[in-house]
Amino acid sequence: MSMHCSPAGWSAVSSASANAVLAAVLAGFMINGMVLVLGRKPEEMKPEYVRALSLMFAAFVVLGLDAYLFGFVTGDNHNVGACRRVWTEAMFAAGLLAIGAVAIVVGFVMLFDAYLGGGKDGQDPNAQARNKSLHLLMNLCNLLRRVVAFVVVGLLWIATRSYLFALFNGHIPALGNIFLWVYLAGILLALVLVIVEAIRRKIFGIGPDSPVKAFEIAIYSSVFYSAISVGLAGYAASQPIRYWGPTSPLTRVMICVAVVWVLVVSLVPLWFQIVSTVPNFTDS
Repeated sequence: MSMHCSPAGWSAVSSASANAVLAAVLAGFMINGMVLVLGRKPEEMKPEYVRALSLMFAAFVVLGLDAYLFGFVTGDNHNVGACRRVWTEAMFAAGLLAIGAVAIVVGFVMLFDAYLGGGKDGQDPNAQARNKSLHLLMNLCNLLRRVVAFVVVGLLWIATRSYLFALFNGHIPALGNIFLWVYLAGILLALVLVIVEAIRRKIFGIGPDSPVKAFEIAIYSSVFYSAISVGLAGYAASQPIRYWGPTSPLTRVMICVAVVWVLVVSLVPLWFQIVSTVPNFTDS
């Protein structure tokens, strides 16, 4: 596909094939994880296993839809109007990939919690060494959840900037630039607050919590976000190319919707995935 319509440093459209394969492979990993959990006897299925299974199934749905969306992007035409349209479709697909990537990490964290959670009897001579190892794994899981989430949000910011750069022929409107830099400043501030909170928990010994209600919101918000993203991408794809001029009202509305949906609305499922999946591998 010729990408002469895009002055951006990289093309979300030409990379769509690779992203479709990546999403499909990750969805396959989720199937393997679900089979692993379902291989246990019903009486061995602790609540943590059920929650992990629920999250992995949601991740499977998200990534499966994402693989379809990225494949959908690669089939469009290569003229300038079509490029603006497929870039918009690719943005919605990028949001799904971000949600699915974080869901994979927290899904496996919850599997660790289910398998390793609950310390052994205090009379066990190996209990102290075991708890130290579990604390190490718990701290690693907490770190990875946060790092992956912030890396994903950062990549979405880069993709959005390239998206605006491509659609406006190498010049991002002033309002778009202001929004991007304010958003980036907010993300950096959130990173500082997360680090401060982690230090506070460590110093004062505040234990982790995993409210079931927040976990439910994490799952349902991820699924609803994915379904609406597919609907928005389908709507964008259904519009004729002649409506995708840079000054067209439809184009400007879809650009605003894509930017807000991918950068702002996606924070809801991402946030609840992070806060509702805090591991608690030890009793002490």
